[in-house]
Amino acid sequence: MQNTTPPNKQLRQLRLLQQITRAVAEQSSLDDIYDAVARRLEHDMALDFCLLASYNAGNNMLTPRAVGPNTETLANLLHIGIGSQVSGYGVNLEKALAGITVHQPDLSVERGPIGAAMHTHGQLHSLIICPLKKTDSVLGILVLARRQKNSFSDDELEFIVQLGEHLALALSQTALLLELQEANARLKHTQALVLQQERLRALAGMAAGIAHDINNAISPASVYVDTVLMNEHGLSERGKKQLEMVQTAIDDVANTVTRMGQFARNRDEQPIHTDKVCDANTCCVQALEFTKPRWQAQALREGRLIDIKPDLMDDLPLVKLDASELRETITNLLFNAVDALPDGGSIVLRTSLAGVDYENHVLIEVQDNGTGMDALTLGKCMEPFVSSKGSRGSGLGLSMVYGCVQRAGGHTTIESTLGRGTCVQIYLPFEPNSLAPEQQAQLTAAKHTRVLNILVVDDEQRVLESTADVLISTGHRVVAITSAVKALSYFEDAIQKNNPFDLLITDLGMSEMDGQDLARRVKSMRPSTSIILLTGWGQQVKEDGLKDDAVDLVLAKPIKARELIHHVNIAASNA
Repeated sequence: MQNTTPPNKQLRQLRLLQQITRAVAEQSSLDDIYDAVARRLEHDMALDFCLLASYNAGNNMLTPRAVGPNTETLANLLHIGIGSQVSGYGVNLEKALAGITVHQPDLSVERGPIGAAMHTHGQLHSLIICPLKKTDSVLGILVLARRQKNSFSDDELEFIVQLGEHLALALSQTALLLELQEANARLKHTQALVLQQERLRALAGMAAGIAHDINNAISPASVYVDTVLMNEHGLSERGKKQLEMVQTAIDDVANTVTRMGQFARNRDEQPIHTDKVCDANTCCVQALEFTKPRWQAQALREGRLIDIKPDLMDDLPLVKLDASELRETITNLLFNAVDALPDGGSIVLRTSLAGVDYENHVLIEVQDNGTGMDALTLGKCMEPFVSSKGSRGSGLGLSMVYGCVQRAGGHTTIESTLGRGTCVQIYLPFEPNSLAPEQQAQLTAAKHTRVLNILVVDDEQRVLESTADVLISTGHRVVAITSAVKALSYFEDAIQKNNPFDLLITDLGMSEMDGQDLARRVKSMRPSTSIILLTGWGQQVKEDGLKDDAVDLVLAKPIKARELIHHVNIAASNA
């Protein structure tokens, strides 16, 4: 192609390329880069439509990442707005995703499905789809359009192709840099954890020595008090009660010392007392009642209003820990949270089943919106005698929590931001056989390794996008479509390409074709495809009974993400 670009136009193109290069260099994230390029191109090239999308070859899905200011309304109307999912099907898209630049001078004559919609709803005629390639891989596409026919000259087309190559290189280098930065951050975090473990080991040795000395000191007192209580029958009621209180105090000190001694032992050496189990929710409720005078009455006297919100999951399995130890652990965490709210605030005490990263564990969280900790304090907060409360704190609370959870075979994490609050999470193991049958089924389903091809159909765009986002976040390949008729065409095409859909999730009431009709047609083409009917009439349909063999399961809207993932995982485990 002969270059006939006038010198002044060449200069403008070079200046535009320089501006885009500077914009790329100045942005800190990929999304910022996409946005800066889209805005610059739309303005400087007088475009009526400008969109940048990334491409995932694994599931053949495009994700729009940025649009120009004048493009946003039309992009949303066409359901290709930022963050949506667009399947890589269609003549022009497939050509672009194969690495070939597409140029359509007149969309009223020749166009694909998206081009037809752009022409109909946006009166766009001239279209360019430029692939963003790194060697032989397509990272994304650049879509440019104008309302005037034949409005892209040969030299503009050549410039856009060159720009696409330049942009693809910049994006890939930025992505690599961000990956390196993330890996470096993870490495630093790991190094900090290693250093913390080394400090804890050193302090554990000291704790063992202290425990030994305290045990020796209190042993005589314990023996004598117990002897007096057993043998001296002439004690007054007042004297007997006072001695019993002394004995209780000695027992509490002994228990604390025992935990200090166990703190010094390596995790592999620490016995897990499977015979000692307790209900986490009961311990949480008891700890709340025990600490109530501190976080309610005392706080009110000091002019503070502290709101504690329990969020306890029903039917939790029993955790492998003595009830008194767990109560003390939760009490320590609540006291710490209360002390972190000098001007008042809120605390959330939450229990739930932990995710698959901590399989067979119950999660207990104490979260406050108080003063928080800086990075230095956070790194040492679980060490004995380290306190963020100054002279008011002993520095033993979190270290006791750490030791108690570690002895139970659990895990402790702390997240904190100075001025914004702290969240302490403790993961405690439980016996899987103590789960209710439905919980056991959920836990088993969560272990699935099968990635499903899922077709989601709903004529409500927001419902469609949210459903697809949840499923994509769990690793499944998802195609989301608002039209049942188009969905049927996609389903048939996928079978022909030997990449069929394993699961169909469809709405019931839709304008072109209802969900039951879609389900029947899908089952007739591929009986092994699982079908979930997700409908606003879900509860009514469940109660009345859906007499349709094509539908495997009916779920009611609104649905929680946990419930949706649970049922999809069951489908994956049965696929």
